[in-house]
Amino acid sequence: MSECLLPLLRSRQAPAFRQLWRVTGVYPRTINLAANDGALLTLHRAGEGVSPMGWVLRHDDHQRLRLALKRDTPISVTEKGLNLAGYHLVAPQRECSLRLPDNPAVPCLQTSLLYCNAETGLYGPLSTIASQPLPVELRQFQRSFRASLAGKVVNWCRMLGKGPGLTPTHDDILVGMLLAGWYHRRLSAECGAHFFDASVDLRATTTQVSVNYLRFAAQGVFSSPLLHFAHSLTSPARLPFATRQLLSLGHTSGADTLLGFWLGQRVVL
Repeated sequence: MSECLLPLLRSRQAPAFRQLWRVTGVYPRTINLAANDGALLTLHRAGEGVSPMGWVLRHDDHQRLRLALKRDTPISVTEKGLNLAGYHLVAPQRECSLRLPDNPAVPCLQTSLLYCNAETGLYGPLSTIASQPLPVELRQFQRSFRASLAGKVVNWCRMLGKGPGLTPTHDDILVGMLLAGWYHRRLSAECGAHFFDASVDLRATTTQVSVNYLRFAAQGVFSSPLLHFAHSLTSPARLPFATRQLLSLGHTSGADTLLGFWLGQRVVL
C-alpha cells in the first residue's frame, strides 16, 4: 500500500489534478509535473512560497518524494490524488488565492530600492541599470508593454526566451512588468485574457515553466513572494524584507522581476 503524503496547501488557481501527468523536473525546492496541454503542477517545499500552479508539501515529505522520483516515474490518478514513486499524494483541501487584489493605496516603488548589487541575468547589477541610460532592449520592452496596454497587437515571442534558467531573464522582466500593470490598475481581465493572442509560438519560444508563469501573470495571478512584495509597498516596515525575499528567487529571477516591475511602473505612471 502506498504511503500517504498530505500537502499543506494548494493554489486556488492550480490546475485540476485529474489528468495525465509526467515528471519534467526534480529540484531541491520544487518538483514539476506536466500535463499534455502544457499545464504545470509544481510541488513546493514548505517555506519556499507557492506558485499559481503549486501545492506545498512538508519539508520532509518533499525531500522523500524528491529522492524517490525519476524522470520516467509513472504517475496514476486516483479519486483523491496522485500515485507516484510509492506514495499517494492526496490533493490538499486548504487553498489560497494568488490573484492580486485591488489595493486602494498604490504607492510607487522608489528607484532607491534598485541601488543594490543584485545581478540580473543579462544586464548586470540593478544599481548600474538604475543609474545609467537604459539599454536598447529594455527600452523596446517598455515600448512593447505600452503598446499592449493600449490594445495594440504585440508578438512577445520576439523578446521572450532570452537569458539563463528555467524562467529566462526576459520572461521574468515581463512578469514584473505585468505585476506593475495589475498593481497600478492599468491591466484588466479582458486585456489580460488577450495579452498573448499574437504570441502563437510562446511554447516554442521559452520553457514550459515560464509559459505558465507568464500566462498566469497576464491574468493577475502571481507567486506568493511577488504578492508579498506588492503588498509591502504600502508598508515601509515590511518592504526591506519583502524585497530581500524577492531578490532571493532563483539565480537572477528575483532581480529580473524587480527590474521588470520598475520598468513597467515607469510605463504606467
